[in-house]
Amino acid sequence: MTLVGLGRPSTLESLNHARIWRRRVRIGQDSFRATSFDRLAYLGVRKYLFRKEAETVFFQECILPGMHVVDGGANLGIYSHIFGRAVGPSGRVSAFEPDIELFAALSENLDANGLSHVQPQCMALGAERGTASLYRGSHNSGETHLTFLKPNGRSIVPTPVTTLDDFLAGAPVDFIKLDIQGWELHALRGMTRTLSSNPRLQLYIELSPYCLAKAGCSPQDLIAFLASFGFDVRFQPQRETPSEQEFTRLRMRKFWFTEIYARRP
Repeated sequence: MTLVGLGRPSTLESLNHARIWRRRVRIGQDSFRATSFDRLAYLGVRKYLFRKEAETVFFQECILPGMHVVDGGANLGIYSHIFGRAVGPSGRVSAFEPDIELFAALSENLDANGLSHVQPQCMALGAERGTASLYRGSHNSGETHLTFLKPNGRSIVPTPVTTLDDFLAGAPVDFIKLDIQGWELHALRGMTRTLSSNPRLQLYIELSPYCLAKAGCSPQDLIAFLASFGFDVRFQPQRETPSEQEFTRLRMRKFWFTEIYARRP
């Protein structure tokens, strides 16, 4: 499947989205369908790393049965499945994926693996509710993100956006994961009531200085925002917070990213 809309896709784009790549890959006890060559390669890497990955163990230690988890940027649903297994049938996972092709695969994967308590949502998380532009990566579906650019009919399309405050409407939440290609601070600004009303909330956020800069933000802005709500921020794997000079240098490195874990002491 090529990107929906006007204009002819490039040869590489057509090859990346050819039907031959829509294969299923088993990772642990779950099976996932790829949507493109780049997503099939992604699943292959995750399959290889599955039993070696400290991140999976970390989630299993932080997330307990009965919890409510939000997965912002669910993609094919690998994290949503980890969260769904951790919270069990008594828990709940709200998985947000605005890309229609990835959302369809996410929904199919959840159904195939019997995770009915993981509820997929075909919308983006942002600072305001409404409609925004979504950039859909033609050669790397992992690069899908909101953008300030206007829809062009093919690679940039309109998508619904909600705030987490509006979506939850006061319901409690225990763990939020955000991996939305630089728009993490915008999503956080749309969940101020949620941050204030859940004192034991845990946050797991991808931090990419390059992507944050494209979204009009900076790592310092994001860390300061979390600190204003009383969160202690720890980099994963554990290391000291990079200096301002380091962050400035890292803004030029497209493929550098890390994760931060935040909770109140």
